[in-house]
Parts: sequence; C-alpha cells; structure tokens
Amino acid sequence: MTLLMACALAHAEGYSTDIELVRPTFSPGAIAGFDTPTLARPGTVRVGTLLQYERDPLLLYQLEREAGAVVSNRLMAHLGVSVDLTRRLSARLVLPIGGQWGTEVDRLGADVGGIGDATLGARFRLFQLGPVAAAARADLYLPFGTHDAYMGEKGLRAAGGFVAEAKVGPLAFLADASVLGRAAVPTDQDFTLGSELILQGGARLDIWPDNVALGAGVITRSGFVDFWSGEAETPIELVAGVQLRPLRDWRLDLGFGRGLAPGYGTTQIRLYSGLTWQRLPPAPISVEPPPLAKVLVTEAPDLPVDPVEIVVEKPLWKEDELARVEETQIVIRDPIQFELATARILPESIPTLVQMAKLLNEHPEIGHLVIEGHASEEGSFSYNYDLSIRRSLAIFQELVIAGTYPARLSCRGMGEVEPIAMGASESALATNRRVIFHIVRRLKPGEEQAPMRTEMLLPWNGDPKTFTPPPPLPAAEPEPKKADPKPKEDYPTDPDLFKERDE
Repeated sequence: MTLLMACALAHAEGYSTDIELVRPTFSPGAIAGFDTPTLARPGTVRVGTLLQYERDPLLLYQLEREAGAVVSNRLMAHLGVSVDLTRRLSARLVLPIGGQWGTEVDRLGADVGGIGDATLGARFRLFQLGPVAAAARADLYLPFGTHDAYMGEKGLRAAGGFVAEAKVGPLAFLADASVLGRAAVPTDQDFTLGSELILQGGARLDIWPDNVALGAGVITRSGFVDFWSGEAETPIELVAGVQLRPLRDWRLDLGFGRGLAPGYGTTQIRLYSGLTWQRLPPAPISVEPPPLAKVLVTEAPDLPVDPVEIVVEKPLWKEDELARVEETQIVIRDPIQFELATARILPESIPTLVQMAKLLNEHPEIGHLVIEGHASEEGSFSYNYDLSIRRSLAIFQELVIAGTYPARLSCRGMGEVEPIAMGASESALATNRRVIFHIVRRLKPGEEQAPMRTEMLLPWNGDPKTFTPPPPLPAAEPEPKKADPKPKEDYPTDPDLFKERDE
C-alpha cells in the first residue's frame, strides 16, 4: 500500500513537537476530532476517553523517496472532561497518554511512553438562528508533554476560531476553522513547523435519533510558511465512524481514519474507539402527568404494603380521527408541523386544524380555548419566545379560517421554559417543540353563550369571513322538587286525659 504521509525532518534526535492530528473535544454530537456549538443545560458534565491506534503518523523522506517510519506505531488515550458552565459557555480539559514503538529510523525515532500536551479549552455560543448555530472556540496547549518524542512541545501554544453547525432534518453539517499560534520549530531540511490554519468539515446523520448516528469529515492544516504547498506541513486526513448509545448516559464512538495527502500527523490507517459518560443536571418538574400511576394497596393490617402499578390506557385513535376532547384539553393525534425555523404551517397539518375547528363547533360547551406554543432550547430565550408566539398565532389564524369564532380562542407563547424531555438530542428537542390546547372555560348546560356575529372581517388582513355559530347549549335539567314534609299529628297534651284513662 502506498504511504501518503510525509515529513521532511532530519536531525540527530527526535523533536519536541506535537504531531497529533485528531484531538477529541467531548462536545455533544461531535465526530472524533471535531467540535460543535451545541451546549446542554448548565451543569452538564461529560467525562470520557478516546483511544487511537495510528500506523505511520510520521515518515522520513529523503530526495523525495521514503526512508522509513520515524514513528511507526502509536497508541494514545485522550482523557477528557467537559462542563457546560452556562447556557453559552463550556470548558474542557484533555490529557493524552500513550506510547510509540517500531521506529525504522533509529537516529530520529522515539520509542517511548509518556504524556502529551494537555489542552485547556472553552466554547462560547454566539447565536442560534433556526437550524444554524455558531460558537467561538479557544484552546491553550500546555507544555506538559514528553520532550523529543513528537508528543509535546516546549512552548505554550494557543488556538482560536469558530465552529458552526447547520441541521437539515436528521442531517447536520459541521464546520470548524481556527488558527494555531506557536513559536517556529526549524529543521535541518526545507521545513519549518510554525503557526497553522486548521480547517475541518464534516457531516453527521442521525439514523436512530439519540441512539445511532453516522459521521464523516476531513481534517486539514497548513503552515503559514509554505501555505498550502502540498508538502510535509499540509496534512489532510479523512475520518469516519459511528456513534452508539448503549445506555442512557453513555456514548460509544467507533471509527477509522486515513491520510488523503502528504503531511506530518496523517496516517496509513487510524483506528479509534471512545467512551463518554454524561451527567445531566436535575430535570425540571414535568408539566404533564406521568403515564403510570402508583397506588399503595394493603392486603391485611399485619402485612407489608406492596406497590402496584396501574397503567392508565388512553383510548385508541380511530382511523380518521385527528383531534378529540379529553378533560381540560383538546388532544391532537399528530404534532403540528412547521417549516424549519418559521411559523409557516406545513400542508400535512392543515387537516388536523380543520378537524379541530369542526370539533369546537360541535362542542358549544367549550367556552374558551388557549393555544399554547413551546420551543426547544436551541436558540436564545428571546428567539424561542418569539417563535413560540408566532407559531401559536399561526394556529389561531388557521382555526379562525376553518370556522372557529375568534372570541373563543386565545394564544400565547411559553418559549423554552417548560421542557418535557431533557438532553440535546434531536428527539428530545423535537419533543419540546409542541403546541398544547387548553380548555380554560367550560359552559354549563343552560348557561348563556357570548353573542357571536355571523359576518365579520378577519383581524389580521381584513378579509370578510362568514361564521356559523355553534348550536345552543341544552337547557339545564330542572331540579327535582322536594317532597312536602309530613304534617304532624295532633296529640292530646292535657295530663288529665291520661289520668282519667288510667282510672
């Protein structure tokens, strides 16, 4: 197999330089070596490791011919922790530990074990505009690594840049651009290791949201001395893998990489596996009752109490039933679908709202219905609040167009403050993006309805609209008459009468 990686290093001993190309970030939804702008709730902690085997990450070329592998085999374990401090700020610390063996160039090789330079990093989320999010990132590479072994450098390095993500359904596109600043490391050849531009691009596909995802991307860097010269200081590598969630709080990453162009740090083959544990902060109190109700039953006074689960089953939906009245709400079978990051209702949801309007006119006892919109936490508070209001207003307008009298409806937005699912996965975010229909006033039989006009103008555009008033409420049943009290009998009260009877 042709080796694509190259490095023009030649010296009497190894160099104190860090050749690692794929560095884990322990960010939510990240491909190995990539960062994302996604943050979970403040207080979320992620602890994990990424284990990498690298074949030929550093080769020696002389007179444009391969002279052997300086670093032939490399096994590194990156240990890391990441904490989401606020809704916008996250910090991380990563420490690589490992070893190298099998060098083919003894005068330059470094078959040793040791640690690499620790990375102290931070992300600051800049904005969220619908499906597009961006964050600024900064990293400090602390010179703790083993010297003269291609694991660490003697000076402090700093990197800063931006990371962006755009979601289209189950597909997410990732982009990362940063500049790494370092003191120049000259070599005996026509190559100087100095400051670099790092560019990364990739995509992630959620096969089974929150459980299985596929990811692939390209990582490249180029030194500013010979910018994009295509020589030793311009490595390019492809990485691809799968993310699995075997347990709720655990994520497993498996994948491989391969160099696409010559450059230091690229590999003939890269195999990696990672395991990350995530601890979420305590969940807020759910606004919906749980599906199971637990009742304590005592069989006998002297016996212990055993918990018994009672499953509350809701009636099944009929084939053509899209909405129905349930106690204090109108429940819909399928969520209302909107165009991405807008308040435009998609055509497939219109039949649900038409049936809701019909249902309201068939139930005159529903005096007032509140349309309540909720958003996920992907954007800012103000953006999510505005979007939830606009979407509830769009439903209000559609119900009025379908024939519901406007005075029977109200709408409000709740933004992101009442989530019912935790986490940053698409399934959790989709669950939190919802609309609830609250019945806040129910008329009693015989109660007089508010007057309704059959002809009026639509409030938002002035178009004429004809309304059919709902049928009147049935008359209240007369209360049963109380039976007249039984008249009291007149009994003699004169004691002399009883005296004469005894005689």
